[in-house]
Amino acid sequence: MGEKIEDLKSKKRTNQKRGVKMKVRKVFLAILLSLSFCFVSGMGYGGQDEYLRYKGKASLIDSFLLEARVNYVMRNPTDFLNVQMHYDLNGDYSEGLPGNVDSKGKIFVWVVDNRDIFSDKFGIALLNTFKISLEKIYSSIVLAVITTDMDTDIVAEFLSEEIIPLGYFYQGEYHLWEDKEEVEEPEIKEVIEGFEWFQTGNTQSITQLQPKQSRELENNRMGDMYTLHPAFFIKNPDTSEDPDMFADRISEKGLKWMRLSIDVFDWIEVEDIGTYSEHYIHPEQDRAITALKDNGINTLYTIVYWDEEIQVEEGYSRFKTEEEIQRYLDYVQFIVHHFKDRIEYYSLLNEPNIGEGTQQYVKVEDHINLIRRTIPVIREEYPEAKIVVGEVTPFTEPGVREYFFEILRSDVMPLVDGVVWHPGAGTSPEYMADYYYDYPNLVQEIKDVAFSNGFNGEYLATEMHWRTSESLHPSEYDEYSKTSAAKYLARGIVTHLSTTSYAGIAECLECQPKMNVIQSLSNMMAGAKPTDLPIQIQSEATNIKSHSFSLSNGDKLIALWTDGIAVDDDPGVKATLTIPNFSAETVMGIDVLKAYQQSIKTSNEDGNLVIQDLIVRDYPLILHITKPN
Repeated sequence: MGEKIEDLKSKKRTNQKRGVKMKVRKVFLAILLSLSFCFVSGMGYGGQDEYLRYKGKASLIDSFLLEARVNYVMRNPTDFLNVQMHYDLNGDYSEGLPGNVDSKGKIFVWVVDNRDIFSDKFGIALLNTFKISLEKIYSSIVLAVITTDMDTDIVAEFLSEEIIPLGYFYQGEYHLWEDKEEVEEPEIKEVIEGFEWFQTGNTQSITQLQPKQSRELENNRMGDMYTLHPAFFIKNPDTSEDPDMFADRISEKGLKWMRLSIDVFDWIEVEDIGTYSEHYIHPEQDRAITALKDNGINTLYTIVYWDEEIQVEEGYSRFKTEEEIQRYLDYVQFIVHHFKDRIEYYSLLNEPNIGEGTQQYVKVEDHINLIRRTIPVIREEYPEAKIVVGEVTPFTEPGVREYFFEILRSDVMPLVDGVVWHPGAGTSPEYMADYYYDYPNLVQEIKDVAFSNGFNGEYLATEMHWRTSESLHPSEYDEYSKTSAAKYLARGIVTHLSTTSYAGIAECLECQPKMNVIQSLSNMMAGAKPTDLPIQIQSEATNIKSHSFSLSNGDKLIALWTDGIAVDDDPGVKATLTIPNFSAETVMGIDVLKAYQQSIKTSNEDGNLVIQDLIVRDYPLILHITKPN
């Protein structure tokens, strides 16, 4: 729903701002774009720009641009966009763009989204897609020896397939269309009137949440994961990102943590790219870590080391020799020494309980010994570092519990600061239901065993995700709809924020409606810590789940949902909530899936806070209870 709303709002703003001029310009652009180039056989493009020639604006540069367009298509045969380039002799093509944009004497580039790559992205993610697209185009212009400076010689406009302006590039900066400086009217915010959504009989205005960025938020203990390996972060044109834009994209979602490595996390990726770990940190990797820190985002660094000197064979298990251990310790010292001014948390290895016969697999006794050997190396380099161990695969897989609990029962537990695990790939009431419903007991067992063996640190869960048909995986359940996957994601985050120190995900941050869930919870859970409120719930439903939290200013949060199979359109069930001996100034209801909020009607009965006729659905409803002044 959120995506459609944004599309409508964008179209409305565009029509309001441009009026008749925009209609004329659309016709003009349509003429230009219809005169496509068919000189590349079988690609559906062709002809010279006769319209531009007729206008007398063709020049020697235009002939070079023709060559540049051919270069672009030939270098990107499967994913080229509908691109037009023209030398703007008199500055005619900047009409309709912000007043400070002057395209006179520059190359004007129109980029039309005929591949549907802009449509599902927003904010920083959309700007980054503009950047990747234009840099591919510019590299073809450079081949034609037309320009030497992209920032000063190029002006570009990015449009949807329907020729709706989305953004532009000018003087080295990318802008979204609604960022135009001359626009004075405030951004249109969706308001719903006369509609019962949070509470029966409550038709007060429903408004959209206005999310804050990471730097503006207290610690919400939420994070995603990412590899900064050059093969993905720097050299791959489809996945590379400018470090500052990468940090901005994460900050836009409100996350306060990122689990990172400059290496790939798994051996299968090493086999795919054919490169091993190096004692070298690329400047772009370094900038990314700094940019995250500058945006108020903490890093949990996973130290994996893929050793070029190891020759694996059938039945191989790692770290049995002193030479292998020492090479890992040298790499640990290198990483911690370099990043200790920006990274506090370090976890050792990733899913070492799988991949027998590869560099990933480590027998549990050798794993424990490696932890024992690594701790003093990190402490000597950075005494304040937080050392985290575990990082095993989901407990739904054979042998994982035994492997993990053997670490918990070992003598290294008093020496480390955190234990971490991967909860499960997409478990729910419809997939591995027994595990799903028993999971809170498993978390409590982890805490009990670790504590009984001298551990007094933090518990972290990472790599939570729920797959859909758009994120298929050969060995993980991927039959959720977009909506049900987002609902389970919301449940998982809230559950782990209530029971652990850190809720880590491995999700598409720009995919709706998951993006709404991530942004909403990042904002609502900022500064939230688990607490016990004596909540009483009256409802015909018997499966309402609740968690309560306290904020740093004394306000309270309550999360409620029905804990059955999630469906796309759940009408909800009615429930009355009572908190004995409690009062509130206001109560605000927040729908994390749709990013809606509404003031909730309450009453005080004999000193008890009573909220009647709440509508509880199959994903978290957050109640923000403001304490009385």
